[in-house]
Order: sequence, then structure tokens, then C-alpha cells
Amino acid sequence: MHTFVMPQIINDGRIDYLLKIIEFIKKTPRKEIIFDFVNNQKIEIAGLAILDCLSDLLHEHHIASKIMGMNKKNGQHQFMAKILSTSNKHSALLPVREMSFKKSDCILWGFEQGLSPLLMDEMDDHFKNKISEKNRWYIRFILNELMQNAVDHSTAERYFMYVGIIQNKISLGVLDMGVTIPAKLEQKYNFEDDRQALKEALKLGVSTRRVRTGGLGLNHLFEILKGHQGQLTIISRGAGLRRYFKERKTMAKKLLPPLNGTWCFAKIPMGEK
Repeated sequence: MHTFVMPQIINDGRIDYLLKIIEFIKKTPRKEIIFDFVNNQKIEIAGLAILDCLSDLLHEHHIASKIMGMNKKNGQHQFMAKILSTSNKHSALLPVREMSFKKSDCILWGFEQGLSPLLMDEMDDHFKNKISEKNRWYIRFILNELMQNAVDHSTAERYFMYVGIIQNKISLGVLDMGVTIPAKLEQKYNFEDDRQALKEALKLGVSTRRVRTGGLGLNHLFEILKGHQGQLTIISRGAGLRRYFKERKTMAKKLLPPLNGTWCFAKIPMGEK
């Protein structure tokens, strides 16, 4: 039995500790894990998407888990208790509909293969009084690009998508546990390491296809986020890339342990309503 004391805030910030939990799950045969939330004060919508990925891994590896220190009055804690509390008897993956979450300022969906364009209409309606029509269009574009990547390139059977409003910023992203960006690109290109692969993935014309043009499409959302002076974070295999457009700053680091999947997080200022 192993206990993980969860961070005070779970979001798309420092994820080293969460990656260690994932690595432990993959390398620990049929043991029990305790998640202690006694120190946790906040789980942002990006953090709930990450916990959905953890839940899938627990079920796939048949690892039992228990929850300690949860605040029963906290909606996020109630949600994560439902998705993380498992037993060896419940080895099947949870239905993605049970892994969705909605509040007035955020929404999280789970998908099983294929695109779900109707949920973009749900997002539009959910945020119509909070986010401007122009920004909702940009959200649609960014999420459609990321969803297309998850379906076409990662070949993941399930992935998770979210939108939320946090501190006057729109937070959105798509997470999968499928084929990584470096693994996909190295079929066609040679890179020094995974950090270089993620940097190159954002350039115009970089494609996963051997003959025809087209591919990841990350350059298009890159330009949108640049125009909005937003933020972009990509975590895939052995590298993490963070781009802060307002500060014109890029941070690329090697991940230890790696992530067998791709997590893309983006943020843009709210602007006008």
C-alpha cells in the first residue's frame, strides 16, 4: 500500500508529482494506492481532466485505490472521489459520461473515439453569458484542432476536453493517453530530443504525413494564442513545452518520468463579454 499526498492546487502548472503517480501506477502490479487530499485546497478544471486520466490508468492496471482527507462539501472533491475510488473487482473503465463535470464557470467532457461537434454547441450555450461570441469562436477552433489530433494522431480510445474561467482567463485543453507527438513525428523527422520535437510541431508545414501536406495543425492554434497574448502548454512523452506569448518566453524541459500521452493546455484573456 502506498500513499500519495496530493498537492494544494491541482492544475496545469507543475505536474512533476502527478507524472510520478502515473509512473507508479504503470510499474506497480495490483497494489493499493491511497490518495490523501488533506492538504488540497483547490482542483481546477484542468486538474480534474488530469485526474480522469489517472482514473483510466487505475482501471487499466487493476489497481485498487482509496481516498483520504476529502472535503465532502467540495464539489471537486466529490467528483474525484467518484472517479478515483476503485476496487480490484471494478476493472472495467468507467463510462466517459460519468467522468464529465459541469459548473457555471467550467465544463469537462470525456469521449470515446470520434469527434463530438455537438458538444461545441453545448459549450457555446453554457458560456454565452460569460464569454464573448468572438472568444467562443476561438475556443471552438482550438478545441477542434486538439480533438482532431487526439483522434487522428494519438489513436487514443478515450480523451478528455475542458473549458473553464479562472482568474479572468479562459482555460481550455484536451488530454489523451495515446501515441505521443514525438513518437508520431519521428516517423518522418530526426530530432535531437523530445523538446526539439515539440518546438518543431508548432511550426507551419510540419506534418505527420509522408507525402501530402497537413498534420498536427498546432501552428494555427499557436497563431491564435499568440494574437491573444495567451499561454500554451504541451506535455508529451519526454518533454514539456510552455509558451508565454505576452512575455515572449518559451520554456522547454525534459520530463522525468515521461508521459505516455499528450496533454495540451491553453489560456487566453477573457477580454470583453
